[in-house]
Amino acid sequence: MEIIWTKKAIESFKELAFYLNSSFGKDIAASIVGKVTRRATDLLRKSIVRKGV
Repeated sequence: MEIIWTKKAIESFKELAFYLNSSFGKDIAASIVGKVTRRATDLLRKSIVRKGV
């Protein structure tokens, strides 16, 4: 199973990353993008465990 990102979600995520980068710098932007990515992956793992896959 994989996470399927809609076109709108990808565009919004990119806009958020650009905003964070311009407002707070590269390190903060990379940190937050990494956290969002990890949390999305964690949600996927939890859903797989609940389904018993």
